[in-house]
Amino acid sequence: MTTVSRRRCPSRTRIGWGIAHAHHGEILQGIFTGPDGEPCQGLVTVPLRCAGSEAFFYPEADTDGPIRVRVEPSDRVYAAQAATALITRLHHIHGLPRYHGRLVIQGRLPIGAGMGSSSSDVLAALRAVGNAMRACPCPDELSRLAVSIEGACDPLAHLPRTVLFAQRLGEVLEDFGALLPPMTVLSCRTGGGAPVETLACPPPTPALIPEYDRLRHTLRQAVVDGDIHTIGAVATASAELNQERLPRPELTQLRAIAAGHGAVGVQVAHSGSVAGLLFPGSLSIEDPQITDSAASLEHHGIPVLGIHPLLDGG
Repeated sequence: MTTVSRRRCPSRTRIGWGIAHAHHGEILQGIFTGPDGEPCQGLVTVPLRCAGSEAFFYPEADTDGPIRVRVEPSDRVYAAQAATALITRLHHIHGLPRYHGRLVIQGRLPIGAGMGSSSSDVLAALRAVGNAMRACPCPDELSRLAVSIEGACDPLAHLPRTVLFAQRLGEVLEDFGALLPPMTVLSCRTGGGAPVETLACPPPTPALIPEYDRLRHTLRQAVVDGDIHTIGAVATASAELNQERLPRPELTQLRAIAAGHGAVGVQVAHSGSVAGLLFPGSLSIEDPQITDSAASLEHHGIPVLGIHPLLDGG
């Protein structure tokens, strides 16, 4: 890790560090009845234990001029914009100095796969800046900042809570009040792994609101009860509904393989290329359910990417 000299690091700050978890698409994503009775897009994510992005912010001398955040790699533009926005906000609201700085992002996720690569970069960057400036923005504030930069974000700032999240507003529509039970996702690639532009995906049709509201109610109770099989059934139903927005020819085969090898359901990234089979418990790569399922997926031309335990699921 490259560092900056002590004399260039302002006394009121420190080198900041931030991390954000990865996710594996969604258990449920669609359009729901919002708090005001109007249609509202929302999702419940599949949180993974592994990190998605790590960020380091090296503050330099404070300045009265325009804030300049240099980012590495240079294509992580959203992360740099988010860091600048938070520095500006902390200056205006809390009177903290306006710092320049260098932001280093270490992303671990494929871009456009539906695993939250951009959201993870942005959240890690925001946490690194907050850490450097000794500020602790709440999850709601972090989410709103992320949406102001990207137009949408995943609920990574709210993990490990299980929430229905309005991704285009940066707001929690409902907290389900419990963590997901222990599960493992066997990850695979659909559609040849072609990247998906999230904001370009068409929204779900409002005609499906009653069906999505029903799934929301079912999932809420299943999370509270720790009912893994019902959670898997909701994920499968949501994947089927998503076929109108982002068709996956592999879904029928995925469902058959899941049913044949003890998975509780199939989940997909509703705006990405990854999909997964959901299994109860924390399984290893040597578990017969995993090895047999992986072999079947490969046999049918569906590339296997690995296994992931869910965050705080065990």
